[in-house]
Amino acid sequence: MSEATNCIDSGQVPPGSGLAEPLVSVIVPVYNTREYLPQCLDSALSQCGGSVEVICVDDGSTDGGLEYLRERSREDERITVMRQERKGAGAARNCGIECARGRFYHFLDSDDYLERDILEESIALMDERAADVLVFQVLQHNMSNGRQSIARNAFREENFPAETFAPSEISERLFNTFLSWAHNKVFRADFVQQKALRFQEIHRTNDLFFTYSALFNASVITVLPKVGLHYRANQASSSQGTNSLYPLDFYKAFAELRTALVGSGQWEQYRSSFLNEAVHSTMYNLRSQKDPDAFDRLYEFMKTEGFSLLGVEEICADDFFYKDDYERYLTMMDTTMHELARLGWERLDKESTFSKNLAKLKKNQQSVERLKASAAYRVGRAMTSAPRALKRLAKKSTRRN
Repeated sequence: MSEATNCIDSGQVPPGSGLAEPLVSVIVPVYNTREYLPQCLDSALSQCGGSVEVICVDDGSTDGGLEYLRERSREDERITVMRQERKGAGAARNCGIECARGRFYHFLDSDDYLERDILEESIALMDERAADVLVFQVLQHNMSNGRQSIARNAFREENFPAETFAPSEISERLFNTFLSWAHNKVFRADFVQQKALRFQEIHRTNDLFFTYSALFNASVITVLPKVGLHYRANQASSSQGTNSLYPLDFYKAFAELRTALVGSGQWEQYRSSFLNEAVHSTMYNLRSQKDPDAFDRLYEFMKTEGFSLLGVEEICADDFFYKDDYERYLTMMDTTMHELARLGWERLDKESTFSKNLAKLKKNQQSVERLKASAAYRVGRAMTSAPRALKRLAKKSTRRN
């Protein structure tokens, strides 16, 4: 067993020093997922004919997960256990990268598991096609209702020019073709190190900057059109469960990605894809907020600063892939929180009726104002003032009796 308190200066024997260099390093951030660890670890250890190291970085678990990892590492020297105080999955993955020795990296969440031989098949394709990044499909297991479904938005085959391509070939759709998940991708290790790619150490959306930076920096991307990962969605222990605690983290991820694109001189090339995905993600994060204060904070920030800082004002209606997103964006920019409170945010996946409701409200308000300004209205009010006064007196008398 090799265990360290941190990945830079542990004072321990280097992880896996008794093993030959593994083909792949599977890096697993762990936080309170004890019940899923056996299936997760077994699926990782069975990959690539056993030429694998599994680096588990515990992020302050309190459910007995660390003790289980220590036990497994005593039984199998391919498992390395590291521990950090609660810093999030991004920091845990970076910790794993620092000591990883494989030729390829895979980032597996501790409540998910891999299909048998998927990494071996992926790596063979990457070597054959000289690819820096490979993406495979995901089967989602919805833990709230028990349903399973292919995550089609994580792997939009209609956007692929071929099974192997340069990112520049789909520059207008790159970030909209793949979700920012790291767990359904395999990365060539020397590419990650050469580009100095690391995860953002934020609580949510900590994989977006790493994953999308890898995609736009890759020389070649290849895809494997088959399910390689089983993903447990709607888990309370996942970062999505902390959405309302850190409502602006997704914005921080997009802001960092924009800085990287501008700094590399590739902003114009990927601008449309970036801005579409930034607006799409904003609407998703607003819909998923369960805490009113977090919703208000996110709504006001994106309206007054966020959209402008990301450059959303640079695109027009014809540039939007998702017309509902454009409709909601315009609505946000033209709606006060007071109006929003009266109407409610549409939490629908289909075409939004939010702006239609808003238009009706404003039209009604305008009609009322015109009516109040008319001479007929003023005359009518004067003529009915006496009957209205009598009616009020009658109501008071009834209440007293």
